[in-house]
Amino acid sequence: MQNGSPHKWPFVDISWLDGNVTHLWERRVTERKYAHHVYPRSIIHPTAMHVFGNTSLRVPFDGEKFLQMRFGAHWRENCVNVNYDHKLEKVRDKRRGDGNAKTSIPCDKMPWIPVSTPST
Repeated sequence: MQNGSPHKWPFVDISWLDGNVTHLWERRVTERKYAHHVYPRSIIHPTAMHVFGNTSLRVPFDGEKFLQMRFGAHWRENCVNVNYDHKLEKVRDKRRGDGNAKTSIPCDKMPWIPVSTPST
């Protein structure tokens, strides 16, 4: 509960977008670490609906292309291990730096956390 608000796990990040005729970008793009979060409008619109557990959200039209732009051509094989634990809302290892420190790791070596499907 870092910001005083209770969070549930797992979570979905939601970004607010601004744009022009050709591109959309996250409003926080002025912050250096988000400067590359600019996308051609054609991969975002028209958005599609996607179900996450018991919630439906709008997602980019071309999710594959979006993920390639955001995380690189090999996003399915190369995962990122971030030094922040969103489940516990804390830095994992202070010796590695702040919560923004990240390490690239092959996805098949990533310690996955099983997520159960909600029962209906």
